[in-house]
Amino acid sequence: MIEIKFFPIDIDYIEREEGIIIRIFGKTITGEKICVLDKSFKPNFLVIPEDNTNLSELLNQIKKISFEFDEKIIQVLDAELTKKKYLGKKVNAIKVFVRFTKEIKLIREYLKAIKEIKSIEEYDISSYKKYLIENKITPLSLCKVNGNIINTSLDVDIYVKGKVSQETDDILENPKVLSFDIETSNPASSVQGDNQPPIIMIGLAGSDGFRKCITWKEFKTSKKEIE
Repeated sequence: MIEIKFFPIDIDYIEREEGIIIRIFGKTITGEKICVLDKSFKPNFLVIPEDNTNLSELLNQIKKISFEFDEKIIQVLDAELTKKKYLGKKVNAIKVFVRFTKEIKLIREYLKAIKEIKSIEEYDISSYKKYLIENKITPLSLCKVNGNIINTSLDVDIYVKGKVSQETDDILENPKVLSFDIETSNPASSVQGDNQPPIIMIGLAGSDGFRKCITWKEFKTSKKEIE
């Protein structure tokens, strides 16, 4: 096992049979491109019980949720009691864990039929955002990963599977930034669902002064950045 310090730049997740895996792309303190796989996170949301609800009974009821949808078994992986600030005051809550992010919507609909539940919260927060919040990780701030290097076909220098934590509030200095904007046409056929609206122009701008506009129509221009 090794420890590597790096600055997180981008984050997403991939799905595997056992659940989701968070992927964090970044740059090490020595300038190498790194991708970190963190399997420790489980998608989750909160259930706020009605006042005077028997929390133990409700917790056990939620833990046992399992049903079939689209020929697949949808179930709660686990649930635990917690405290949450809700409408300005601290209340009892139940944190519900699932295998895949897309299962949250299905289980939420199932839970709506339970009269002991007052509200269902945090179901609309993206899993990668919740991962950052729960682990108190600020993008571009110095973090560390403790884990093992593995092989990959990704275009990175280091590929690590391990646990990430924020080290300090130091920020990556002078990152290279590229922004882009896409313009699409909106013909009547696309509105009717016959096809996807075609892209007619892409504009790009970089922090190093890079400028490029790629468009579908050929016309005379003296601007070299237009292609």
